[in-house]
Amino acid sequence: MSSNLESQHDTVFGKTLAAYNKPEMEEFVGFFTQRFANNNISPTEVFADKTCLDAGCGNGRGSIFMMSNNARHVDFADISPTNIKSTTQNLVDFGFTSFVGHETSLETLPFEDESFDFVWCNGVVMHTHNPDLCLKELTRVLRIGGQAWIYVYGAGGVYWYAVRHFRSLLSNISADTCIAALRLMGYANRYVAEYLDDWKVPYLRTYTDSDFSGRLSDFGFDNPQPLPYGVMYDTSHRRTTFPEDKIWLGDGDLRYLETKTAVGKESAGIPISDSEYGSEAPFSPEIINRFKTIFDNLTDIVSEEPLIALATCAKIQFSLREILSREGPFAIDDFEDVARETCGLSADLLGRFRGENS
Repeated sequence: MSSNLESQHDTVFGKTLAAYNKPEMEEFVGFFTQRFANNNISPTEVFADKTCLDAGCGNGRGSIFMMSNNARHVDFADISPTNIKSTTQNLVDFGFTSFVGHETSLETLPFEDESFDFVWCNGVVMHTHNPDLCLKELTRVLRIGGQAWIYVYGAGGVYWYAVRHFRSLLSNISADTCIAALRLMGYANRYVAEYLDDWKVPYLRTYTDSDFSGRLSDFGFDNPQPLPYGVMYDTSHRRTTFPEDKIWLGDGDLRYLETKTAVGKESAGIPISDSEYGSEAPFSPEIINRFKTIFDNLTDIVSEEPLIALATCAKIQFSLREILSREGPFAIDDFEDVARETCGLSADLLGRFRGENS
């Protein structure tokens, strides 16, 4: 694994996630609890007395969730040394002692076959250099009969349509500058981490349900199906609760809780392309018709003013998350209005700057 990739992950994930305080950690652990409850799953029954791996641990939210539900022991692994340090400190702060950290790539895990009763990998696979090799390693170290929680981004939907534009628009701004600017603008730690995850991670892949479920099947999971429910802003939850939202949300968030029933096929783990896209899934015509002109205009307006571009992208993405968090069907008209209004404000601000400096 290249030192450059390690350095990028240490900035994008290490510097942002290490800033979380204990109440923020408790909030995220609460989201995991709510997701399990909404799918009628008892986390204590899942984790009690289990030996667990937190693969791609970040700041240790998954480790804390498992230990809080009576896991016997957690090994946590991450390519970022900062994440290993922050996870260690957070577990200590929460009063846990039975854990060991490992600074390592998930593509070369330092464990024997079938070492764990449970593997937790939340929002990580799609960011690795070789996702299929990562999946092969995760399932190799999981015992037959053991369970895995795996979360990846579902393909399509207006959220990823916006993020693709933001990644392109902000490509010439460093991750460190993004972090500093977002903190100056007063964004909470969770939003700084979320935006850097979306904008600056080296690899950002999304998957169709059928594609990723098929990959899991190849690796030894029997008839995998993504969980239908979550917290309100989870697009999978919205697709299930409000069927009319499906047109705007693509394949939704893909979260799996699956049991390994067999050793994966020998052919599994063939590297996929290093392109940003995990599954070839075009955005719906409805999304393109409503938003292509808006985001094309945004690029024309702010492409030469990086900090205005950053502020504009952050405001649009913040508004999108707020609309997704509301009760009731997704208010697509509200999001279109916010996107247009924000682009207009940015154009006005840029015009004032240029007028004052002419």
